[in-house]
Amino acid sequence: MKSKAKYIIIVGVVLFQSLVAYPLITMAEENDSKSVNIETTLESKEVESTTSETEMEASTKEVVEEKTSQKSIITNNLTQEKSVLQAGETYESTFPDAALATVIAKAATGSEDITQEVSQTDLNKITSLTATSKGIVDLTGINLLSKLAYLSMSGNQISDISALNGLANLSNLNVSSNQITSFNLNANSNLPMLNTVDIRSNDLNNINVQDQSKLRTIKCDTGSSSELTEVMLKNLPTLIAASNSSNPVADDIAFSSTPGLSKVILENLPSTSSSVQLDRCVIEELVINNLPKVSIVTINNNKITTLEGLEDLATLSSLNAGNNELTEIENMHTFPSLQTLNLSSNALTNMVMNQATAEKFPLLRTMDIRSNNLIKIDIQNQSKLATIICDTGSSSELIEVTLKNLPELIAASNGSNQVKDDIAFLSTPGLSKVILENLPSTSSSVQLDRCVIEELVINNLPKVSIVTINNNKITTLEGLEDLAALTSLNAGNNELTEIESMHAFPKLQTLTLISNKLTSIILNQATANGTPNLTSIDSRSNDLTKIDIQDQPKLTKIICDTGSSAELTELTLRNLPELIAASNGSNAVSDDIAFSATPGLSKVTLENLLATNVTIQLDHCVIEELVINNVPQVAFIYINNNKITTLEGLGNLTAVTNLNAENNELTELENIPAFPKLKTLTVNNNHICVLPTSLKTKNPVLTTLSATNQTITLKQKVIVSDLVLDNEVKNFGQTTTAKSISNNGTYQNNQVTWLFEDVQGVNAVDYQFSEPIQEATIQGTFSGKVTQPIKVSTVPVITADTEMTYPKNATISEAAFFKDISASVTDDAILTSDFESVVDFVKAGTYEVTLNAMNEDGVEAVSVTVLVHIAKSPAPVITADKEITYTQSTEVSTTEFLVAIHATTNDGSPIESDLDTTVNWSKVGDYTVTLSATNEDGVEAIPVKVAVHIVEPPAPTISNVIFDVDGVQTTESHEVGELVSEPLTPTKEGYTFIGWYDEKTGGNKWDFTTDKMPGYNITLYAQFSKDTNKGEDGDGGKASVASSMEVTPSGQSQSENSKNSSNIKLPATGDDNATVLLVGLGLLMLGLFIRLTQKKHTK
Repeated sequence: MKSKAKYIIIVGVVLFQSLVAYPLITMAEENDSKSVNIETTLESKEVESTTSETEMEASTKEVVEEKTSQKSIITNNLTQEKSVLQAGETYESTFPDAALATVIAKAATGSEDITQEVSQTDLNKITSLTATSKGIVDLTGINLLSKLAYLSMSGNQISDISALNGLANLSNLNVSSNQITSFNLNANSNLPMLNTVDIRSNDLNNINVQDQSKLRTIKCDTGSSSELTEVMLKNLPTLIAASNSSNPVADDIAFSSTPGLSKVILENLPSTSSSVQLDRCVIEELVINNLPKVSIVTINNNKITTLEGLEDLATLSSLNAGNNELTEIENMHTFPSLQTLNLSSNALTNMVMNQATAEKFPLLRTMDIRSNNLIKIDIQNQSKLATIICDTGSSSELIEVTLKNLPELIAASNGSNQVKDDIAFLSTPGLSKVILENLPSTSSSVQLDRCVIEELVINNLPKVSIVTINNNKITTLEGLEDLAALTSLNAGNNELTEIESMHAFPKLQTLTLISNKLTSIILNQATANGTPNLTSIDSRSNDLTKIDIQDQPKLTKIICDTGSSAELTELTLRNLPELIAASNGSNAVSDDIAFSATPGLSKVTLENLLATNVTIQLDHCVIEELVINNVPQVAFIYINNNKITTLEGLGNLTAVTNLNAENNELTELENIPAFPKLKTLTVNNNHICVLPTSLKTKNPVLTTLSATNQTITLKQKVIVSDLVLDNEVKNFGQTTTAKSISNNGTYQNNQVTWLFEDVQGVNAVDYQFSEPIQEATIQGTFSGKVTQPIKVSTVPVITADTEMTYPKNATISEAAFFKDISASVTDDAILTSDFESVVDFVKAGTYEVTLNAMNEDGVEAVSVTVLVHIAKSPAPVITADKEITYTQSTEVSTTEFLVAIHATTNDGSPIESDLDTTVNWSKVGDYTVTLSATNEDGVEAIPVKVAVHIVEPPAPTISNVIFDVDGVQTTESHEVGELVSEPLTPTKEGYTFIGWYDEKTGGNKWDFTTDKMPGYNITLYAQFSKDTNKGEDGDGGKASVASSMEVTPSGQSQSENSKNSSNIKLPATGDDNATVLLVGLGLLMLGLFIRLTQKKHTK
């Protein structure tokens, strides 16, 4: 029902349009072609490439034809009448090309006679026309074949196809193997049904096909046989293929290997669904826009400088743009489905992909940027990127690489082995900066060796197991962090100076640090927490002076420099339960700790090494300090040829069977620890004087002891007579026999004696010993030589005076003292004394000074005593004034008295007087006071007499002080010399009182606490400062005094003050007539009031 309604509506519309258009049919020639188009459409079912859509259209138009049959006949007639065909026209005249005319005549009539008359009716019969290799040159007139759907003109000489315009039913066109140089189709071509075009084997240099709504396939020359320079395919909604492909199934646009193709524009091709292949051309200008179904674009090997022309490729998954001239990719458009991007062999210098790029290519997984001039790679925040292929090695110019926040990245390398999940930039000669951060999927190794890396960050690569950064310029490993799966770190041949800043690597097993600039290797408890699984460390070819490795629970092997090439001075290996070897690695199979012949090694500590089970070799070094403790499986210890002075540091060596400590500086074996399995002990060429009996008890299975060639040098002795030396060489408790005694020495009762005359002119004497070990179960020899250095000398003699006297407080040096007492000593000995510590020049008395002397041989002289006398000081001399006068009742202390009379002594001795007992201060008269003094040595001065006169006091002197407050004055009288009482503080509205001064302005402020009344009258003025925040009052700022206009001393009443002062009241400044009038008016009113009151009472 709906279908019928649809058809009725369509018929109605057509009828309406027909009625409107009917009058115009006879006026326009174009209407003929329109009617032909309608007829062509009705016959479209005969075309091979007709789609179901076309069939639907045709069926619809059949209905229209039924309703308008009469009108159609009229239209066709008009078309024939207005056609170029004229009555009597022949095929020959209609189609200028005889070959074409022959083909059309045959197709229309069955006869090749081109002279026969042509009719439109006959031409309309032709729907398919094939004219292969007929020599056709000109297609003029072919547009009259209005029903033509299939046209094949292959193998002719056609160069112009414009005559085909207007063939409204043409769906399949084959003009291959002709002479066409430019193939152009556009909206004006009026070929609405064109579906397939074959233009192969022409001399085409230009293809420009636009606005063909039905065109699906274009077959054309590509590759080396093509001369194409320009291709434009635009607005072709059904185009699925354009190529020379013999496989029309492939939905490709393919112009690969077209040597002259320089410009390609592909735009609005929504049906092309496979790939665009434009590689190996010379394309410079490229636009690929709105091909929403294309998944692959291949534009390798061209001259493209930008990818900006690629846009709206919604399903593009692979873009191959290698071997072009690209210099940047920042202007690339968004490709939401892009997974593979090939930019190899371009002119890129920087590859920067950041958050903005990530939003453009959210699915990008693989990128190839090899063979560019890249100096910088900075790729960040690409959520799907898995593989980066780029130049590495000697061909690369890379300086900087940053790969950051790439959660899917598994490989970044030159692609030579893409199976392996590596980040590999090894042997890149200019690479100096690398940052690898937050790459959780990279699961194999990071290879950055043989570059020039100075700045390195490898952070949060949790799956990477191997990091190789050998042969760079790295100075620190601090940038390596959060490498949870790292098992091997190779950082040899760098410029590392320390490893203390290394972060924790919980699975690290192998650490290689060879050929750096390390001076110390320190791994302690803190490091152990960071590398709990470390098994091997290689630190050869460094400038190591110190190795201190402790508390590494899994460490089994340490490889480092030993021997003449090593600079080690200190070695500590402690708490390493799995350590089996520490050496230079020349024999890694042997479970040895071997540092033999290391010339500077002076301190060694080996402690708690439970797995070391063969040998410790520390011979031929310069070891002075040695600890080997709790290495329970070691059997052989070689510490010979060092500077070891004691074996006390060896302990808990339960498996040791052989200990070689010869050629050291051992002086005793008393402190040797117990070795329960020790069989052989070698201590030749040491300085051992005693083989203690404890050797047997500590080493119960000891069977061989070599202790030959001991060189025992005793402390030098200075002799001044015969030398007697005890023989202290003991062999398991027995004194050895002295043999071969030098300088005619004799041996008796375990003593060696040399006569004084036999040792003149020699500096040492000696004797030898040699005998078997004096222990039945031990084989061996104890031999050596005891040397006693000597120096023959004499006893120095001191001579000096027996006593000397000095004045008290004299300053005398020890040298001056020696000179004063004529002290001397023989044998150039050095003379000393206790003079400076014994003699006290401040205190008189007699002191004993001891003289000593010692010559250069340390021989002391017999001491000599000298008496030093310090004399007493002379009597002091008193000087003072001869008399002094005091007022009666004056109280003066002795000290004040002595000061007043200027009493002194010449030496500062204290002065005493009888002032207190002689003078009566209350009685007028003359008194004599005696001064005396005694110095510290008890010597008295000659007394001095002073006359003291006591006289009556004079009458007091009175002076006046006037207090002036803005002209108002108050006078007080005071005794000269007494303090003046401070009056009450005056006030003045709008002002602040600042003090009393001796001038109206300026002057000196009076201090009532210290200033005293002078012997003359004075005036003190009250001074004020104006308040800045108050306006002036109506009275002009008149001053006033609290309680009274009369200024009185502070704290006194008016009555009290009147006893000692006279008050004078002066007019206050500011009084005027107005005031007087006001006062008078007030008095008048008061009088009037009183008068009225009196009258009232009178009534």
